[in-house]
Amino acid sequence: MVQNVAVIGAGKMGSQIAAVCALAGFHVNIHDRHEETFSKNMEEISKQLHHTVEKGELAWRDLEHSFAHLVFEPELESAVKDRDFVIESTIEDLPAKRNILKNIDEHAPKHAIFATNSSAIVHSKIADAIDRPAQVCSFHFFKAAKIVQGTHTSDETVETAMDVARRMNKTSMLLKQENHMRMDQRVIV
Repeated sequence: MVQNVAVIGAGKMGSQIAAVCALAGFHVNIHDRHEETFSKNMEEISKQLHHTVEKGELAWRDLEHSFAHLVFEPELESAVKDRDFVIESTIEDLPAKRNILKNIDEHAPKHAIFATNSSAIVHSKIADAIDRPAQVCSFHFFKAAKIVQGTHTSDETVETAMDVARRMNKTSMLLKQENHMRMDQRVIV
């Protein structure tokens, strides 16, 4: 069972994903090359969550407990070294994502699952950068979690990703075929 999560990329989306993971009870490492990006985005998330507490939708102790399990790691190696589930939320650039996944693969445990939050790049183009593509899936966050199982993705990887989504209280949609169009665009069409 997944206990330890890493989020790679502390931009607006990555920081929000890290906060949702922490609120769901995961121990979260978040990594970005720029600590100031993390600080700025976490400050905004903190304001939003404090407002949620003030409205009575979240208890202070739950907020404090969650954020005690959210750690910024400036080094990628430290961020992923003992993680069960790694979510990549970085720039939409294929060579950059492939390079990041290679670096994650070198330092993450052999059982770790890799999920990309990309909405523009199908994960099979990223997964073939490593020797364990069966452990790679798409896990795109919006109101629901869109989980995509490519031809290389194992059933175990999908089951784990679906469990992570459930523990985050996310409605999840499983797609068994990669598609370049975002799920929210497909639903609207």
